Amino acid sequence: MPLSKQESLNLRQKLIGEPCQLFFRQNPLKIVRAKGQYMYDEKDDSYLDCINNVAHVGHCHPEVVKAGSEQMASLSTNNRYLHDNILLCAQRILSTMPDELSVCYFVNSGSEANDLALRLAQIHTGNKDVIALEHAYHGHLTSLIDISHYKFNLPGGVGKKEHVHVAPLPDSYRGKYRDTEYPKENIGHAYADDVREICQKVQEKGDGVSAFIAESLVSCGGQVIPPKNYFNEYGGNPVSCAIANAVFDTIVNENLRENAVVVGEYLLDNCQLLGKKHKCIGDVRGVGLFVGIDLVKDRATRVPNTDCAKFVLQRMREEHILISLDGPHGNIIKFKPPMVFTKENVDEVVSTLDRVFKEWRHQEELYDVNTHKPSIHVSESTKTTKEHRPMGSLFKDSNIKSI
Repeated sequence: MPLSKQESLNLRQKLIGEPCQLFFRQNPLKIVRAKGQYMYDEKDDSYLDCINNVAHVGHCHPEVVKAGSEQMASLSTNNRYLHDNILLCAQRILSTMPDELSVCYFVNSGSEANDLALRLAQIHTGNKDVIALEHAYHGHLTSLIDISHYKFNLPGGVGKKEHVHVAPLPDSYRGKYRDTEYPKENIGHAYADDVREICQKVQEKGDGVSAFIAESLVSCGGQVIPPKNYFNEYGGNPVSCAIANAVFDTIVNENLRENAVVVGEYLLDNCQLLGKKHKCIGDVRGVGLFVGIDLVKDRATRVPNTDCAKFVLQRMREEHILISLDGPHGNIIKFKPPMVFTKENVDEVVSTLDRVFKEWRHQEELYDVNTHKPSIHVSESTKTTKEHRPMGSLFKDSNIKSI
């Protein structure tokens, strides 16, 4: 007999370390199965998954399950023997990379990958110093916590080590150089100059920089898309490589890259339309299915609105839609769903968000909160090349009015 939800919770609290936290700690979900972009609890109630991008082609895709099951029944061992799967997987990965990236190391997690990359850089250069971004998170190994501002700078954190240098997060909305103060074409250069200055200071001490970890898409920092002109898991065993090859096949056969672009643009457009309706939305930014909504108390001051974010998170869960929060202030609504996400899913998410934001507005009015409302900000870095799209037609109710 399966355990009841309460029995599972009691056992988890007893057997699993407290730092391994659950979503919705006051009333966690018990998820027992998943398929595509949906997850199901012990009552078989479905939840639309907007946050688990690790399941690239959707949860439990039949071709991926088949590939893993068949290989598991044949051979599951380490990669110290000749086997075709690891070679085919490496070949396919490298076919997507620049020519100078021509060798693969297979590891078991993102933390292992970053730790290996750091060691390779330090051995190759003979230097120890590392430049990382403000609010960055690179993994849970000791070497990576040392360079993760998101971790070592927390209350109770170990603090910054001497060999670690923190560059400003290239956030044109709330960062050091903002789009309200600098021309958009200069912001990326300004942030890059800060990195250059750090390099010069390290060299003046007689040392050198081993690596600069420049995230192309910053998640923990708040779904930040770096401005223009800024620098832009598995261990290689036959089973994991068979699964990886099946994922590659599925992405190609089901045209999921194009789907991510098209549906991601649709999601971004509709979230920007929400921003025109709701004054608690300060910024909407993203690329593909990686989208963030920055919630603020006041659009002029851009003060983060963490209370609103928590309210929205809980209400969306009650509506059976799973989102998450991120950023140093916990005020960024984060979307990073599987690549099988559809326009119909977007319609459901956006219409529900619209209703939830109205509820928040009503709650604000009950507490007589400031109602200052400048116009919605749209990040230059998230604008597409389509200059004159009829954005109103993308929303179910095109006759929207500012609330």
